[in-house]
Amino acid sequence: MKLVINTEQDMKLFVTLLRNNILTFRYVKLDGSPRNARGSLHPRTINSIVPGTNGKNNAKYNQITYWDIFSNGWRSPRLLGQTIIVDSIEPVVEKEVPVRTSDISLSNKIKELQMNNRLHQIYKERETIKRQLKDYVKIVSLKGLSKQEKEKYNKKIDEIVKIRQELRAEVKEINSKF
Repeated sequence: MKLVINTEQDMKLFVTLLRNNILTFRYVKLDGSPRNARGSLHPRTINSIVPGTNGKNNAKYNQITYWDIFSNGWRSPRLLGQTIIVDSIEPVVEKEVPVRTSDISLSNKIKELQMNNRLHQIYKERETIKRQLKDYVKIVSLKGLSKQEKEKYNKKIDEIVKIRQELRAEVKEINSKF
């Protein structure tokens, strides 16, 4: 999912996501090179790596400071005016850190981003099982395949069709919330 950082509210959204989750994301550094990052501002995540750290964001106005798990260090990129590609959002297990804002639209945007992330995951799953389904259908149509082998692959086809239906239902449910 893409997150465009154009306003202070966009920056707050990204910081809130970092406070409550471990994000895998990409952005372009000042020198033009890409950075793949896995970062967080969640106190439990950071304290487990850097004891005594309070996880606060002390960035300048146009920067966001986060702990980069890939590089095992603090990063403070200038993200204002950039598009961040968020590949995954992993909630930190145990108890959630409350959103530190009274802005309801911000928490709605977070929910929307999480739903978009799930939709992206579903899309990937559906593409994978679509390829499997094609492969199994080709195998079943081969001449010389024993009855037992055909039954085995027909069962796999039925399982894939069932999974696709479940994923479709989940997509409908997510879309109905918008």
